[in-house]
Amino acid sequence: MNSKILTFINLLEGYKTAIKSLHWNSNSDSQHERCDDVAKEIADFQDVVSEVEQSISGNLPFNKLKGTEYHITNIQKFMKDLIANTKKFHKELGNMGDDYIGVRSECETFLAKIQRLFYRIDFTLKES
Repeated sequence: MNSKILTFINLLEGYKTAIKSLHWNSNSDSQHERCDDVAKEIADFQDVVSEVEQSISGNLPFNKLKGTEYHITNIQKFMKDLIANTKKFHKELGNMGDDYIGVRSECETFLAKIQRLFYRIDFTLKES
């Protein structure tokens, strides 16, 4: 498995853990729901990236999925970091050849979904 892909998959694993922590500690039902929405999108995207990479480079070795620790402070910073790191990953994929065109497209779709959720999170914060 490509080391850049594995690093990003582990980053997403850390993000999933962080957003679930915020989900369980949310102050409102709306924030609780939005955190779940974000966690689901991250999990789905991580699965796509992982499966496409395995079709290109072979299976993820056992015991290599280790979430990168992320210290969540608030949902807005979390979302900005998630978007920034996904954009960075998208750019890196551009240098990895034509095998990764589909993953780049999936990054773009994921970014659109996350940016839309970020917009909806603003409503949640105004409700609180």
